Amino acid sequence: MKTSTGNRLRLSAPLSLMALVGLALASGTATGEGLMTLSKDGRYLTATGYYADVGMANITTSASPTISRVIAPSPTPTPTCTPSWVVVNSPNVGTSTNNLYAVGGSGNDVWAVGAYNTGPAAGNIWKTLTLHWDGSTWSAVPSPNVFEHDNLLFGVSGSGNDVWAVGYYNPFNGAWPLTLHWNGSAWSVVASPHVGSASGFYAVSGSGNDVWAVGEYSGGTLTMHWDGSAWSVVPSPSIGSDRNLLTGVSGSGNDVWAVGYYTFFGQTLTLHWNGTVWSVVPSPNPGTIDNQLYGVSGSGNDVWAVGFYSGFDDIYHTMTLHWNGSAWSWVPSPDGNVGQNHLGAVSGSGNDVWAVGGDRTLTLHWDGNAWSLVPSPNVGTSQNELNGVVGSGDDVWAVGFYSNTGGTNQTLTLHWMSPCTPTPTSAGSRKTHGAAGTFDVPLPLTGNVGVECRSGGATNDYQMIVNFANAVTVESVAVTSGTGSVSSFSVSGSEVMVNLTGVTNVQRITVTLFNVNDGTHMGNVPVSMGVLVGDVNGNAVVNASDVSLTKSQVGQPVSGSNFREDVNANGLINSVDVALVKSKVGTALPPQ
Repeated sequence: MKTSTGNRLRLSAPLSLMALVGLALASGTATGEGLMTLSKDGRYLTATGYYADVGMANITTSASPTISRVIAPSPTPTPTCTPSWVVVNSPNVGTSTNNLYAVGGSGNDVWAVGAYNTGPAAGNIWKTLTLHWDGSTWSAVPSPNVFEHDNLLFGVSGSGNDVWAVGYYNPFNGAWPLTLHWNGSAWSVVASPHVGSASGFYAVSGSGNDVWAVGEYSGGTLTMHWDGSAWSVVPSPSIGSDRNLLTGVSGSGNDVWAVGYYTFFGQTLTLHWNGTVWSVVPSPNPGTIDNQLYGVSGSGNDVWAVGFYSGFDDIYHTMTLHWNGSAWSWVPSPDGNVGQNHLGAVSGSGNDVWAVGGDRTLTLHWDGNAWSLVPSPNVGTSQNELNGVVGSGDDVWAVGFYSNTGGTNQTLTLHWMSPCTPTPTSAGSRKTHGAAGTFDVPLPLTGNVGVECRSGGATNDYQMIVNFANAVTVESVAVTSGTGSVSSFSVSGSEVMVNLTGVTNVQRITVTLFNVNDGTHMGNVPVSMGVLVGDVNGNAVVNASDVSLTKSQVGQPVSGSNFREDVNANGLINSVDVALVKSKVGTALPPQ
């Protein structure tokens, strides 16, 4: 029996993990790759999202990939400060399939992990994929692989110099758990016990000396714990003799939850760690046929577990379960698509919880009273899948993959944020006055423009400084009104420096900083300046008053109170400045 989800298959009988890692898609891919990921009860994420029959993989050796950035088309930002989901460009390794399965972290330190396929020319080998967000850009970070066969990552947790990523690798046949650690500068493989030839991890949670990784081995649940020095297997219960697996974990200390499902068709499975032992906790099954959990988040009396359920019609519906401190209960949640709806991850607590899935991007939010469907963009024409979510407030990340018809999966990263333009705190026109130092003409951000009264020299050069409250990145800068051009620009933390040349006198000029990103807001920032040489009092007209002011400062040291009278910006106020102002008398800025 085959489902109609487009990205998952249900096999007619359960298979061992050893057999699963050798399965490949025999058709339905554009480039030949298609080794399936570790099974989730016969449901697999395919390379392209097409239906396909199952065949045997023809695995050879891999070639060294190159990192390339695929720019996904993004919707036009809404001109409002209301938060929304925004597509953020993310890199892909090589030219074949790239899938993201999990995300962790916050602020300017976020990790997304998954796997990429080397493509048919390199043996269709799956390799680990780790992306990092530094507050402005996603970048691919090299990560190790064990042996030359498949390595995939399904979970990530931690921050700073202590981040864990887990999954499985395929030495020659079967699968073994894979644990990678980030120490702040590089990923490395950390040894973990081999519990059997059919084992692997789906999720990880924790930090320091209290980290849990969960999955399955030989058809039973698998839980391992990191105590700060080594991974060790901790016994965990399974129900019945059919397959049991754990797909999500959350918590710390004596309050840790692991969730998943058991039996071929799936019954919800929730395990709790009380600091001493894992125990099965009863959980509801709203579906008459299939009930599977894929993510968990929370602690104490406020824990959420998400997945999907289905009936005899084989149509998936979102499933959200809540733990109130004494029992799990099923909480109604909306579906997002006419077809299949499944949730793959959850993050948050209290009145701010997010759950995400597919098979079109599916994002649900809990406000403390009810789950609601939140609009989210779809990049691909064929498939758009979200597998991981993390964050809170106006800083939430959801990751997965998308594909276009006839194409291969590419990384997909959505950011829940306020798409408002970052607001500068100040702006100025800067010049160095010889040995006297550097002085800025203030450029008000609202109202009448500030007037730059100093000469630009032989090539009419000026320098504009724009300051923000937080560190920013800027994609590009251009003169968008007036005469002049940008010769260069640089960004240092929260300060943007723009060098202008060819700026003519007697004009208002506007310089626009494009795609300014402070990690929370992103947009274009225009800054305007009046250029009127000799207008030392800044009233937009050069007249006798300006001449008198300049004469009154002749011979005085240049300082913050009289630098405007040093019109040629050479560090001296003398007759040359007076003559320059006199030559401009009668000029004025055009009306606004």
